[in-house]
Amino acid sequence: MRVFKTFFLPIFSYILGIGTFYAYSNQEEDFIEIPTNRVQIVEKEVCSEENSIPELFMKIIPEDNYKKLKERYGEREESIDISSLSISEKKERFIEIVLPAILESRNKILIAYRNVLDAKMGDKKLTIHDEEYLTLLYEQYNIKDRDIDKLLVSLNPHPISIVLAQAAIASGWGTSRFFTQGNNIFSLISIDKNDDRIKVTNGDVYVKRYDSLVESVDDYMILLGRGDAYKRFRDTRAVSDDPYELIKYLAPYSQLREKYVEQLKDTIKYNYFQQYDK
Repeated sequence: MRVFKTFFLPIFSYILGIGTFYAYSNQEEDFIEIPTNRVQIVEKEVCSEENSIPELFMKIIPEDNYKKLKERYGEREESIDISSLSISEKKERFIEIVLPAILESRNKILIAYRNVLDAKMGDKKLTIHDEEYLTLLYEQYNIKDRDIDKLLVSLNPHPISIVLAQAAIASGWGTSRFFTQGNNIFSLISIDKNDDRIKVTNGDVYVKRYDSLVESVDDYMILLGRGDAYKRFRDTRAVSDDPYELIKYLAPYSQLREKYVEQLKDTIKYNYFQQYDK
C-alpha cells in the first residue's frame, strides 16, 4: 500500500456554509471584513505499513486532537500582565507566546503540502485513502475542479514575518481582550451561536474563543489559503518569498486597504520580523 511518509497527517473537518468574518482592530478601533468559511484543522497520525487501518487514517475527533495543543498553548501564565510591561518587553513577550503556535500551525500545513506534492510526483497509483485525503483538502480549500496544482498553491505557507505582523496589529501586541480571554490572535468574529465566544462591547457582535492559540492560527492560515480575496496573494507567494512584495496583496484584509499594507510594512521592518523567515 502506498502511504504518505510523515509522522503526522493533518485531516481537516469541513463545515458547509459561507459566512462573513470580521477582525477587530485593537489599534484602529474599527472592523476589518474577512469573508471566509467556518473551518477547523485537525491533526491525525498517518497510517504506517504496519498499522494501515482506515479508521486511524480518516477518523476526525477535534476534541481529542486538540487536547495536547491546549495543554501546550492554551494556558498562559496569568501572573504576567502584558499590558503592564514596557513596549520592548511587551513585544518580546508577545513573540515568545505567539511564535511557537505559529510554527505549530505552519508545520502542519507544510506536512500537508509535502503529502500533496508526493501524491503529484509519485510514480505509484494513489490508494483509495490517498484519494480520500486529497478530497478533504480540495473541500477545505474550495477547489472544485480538483486541480492538484491549485491545491499546492493554497497549501504553500507564507513567511512568518507576515503572520507575526498581522498578529501584532490585530491583537495590539497581545493586549486585546480577545487575545487574553479567548486565544483569538487575529480577532476573528463568530457568527455561529454554537461557538464558544466573547461578546464585543459595542454592538451585537461576538468573537470566537479558541481552546488554543494554534487553533486561532489554523483558522487564519485557512482564510488566506482559500479566500477569493487573497488569490493574488497566493499566486505571488508561489513565485516569491519576499514579505514586502506579498503584503501588497493583503489590502483586502482590512477596510484600511493601503494604509493597512503600510502598517504591515512598518511592523515587519521596525521589529526585524524577517529574521524569523530564515
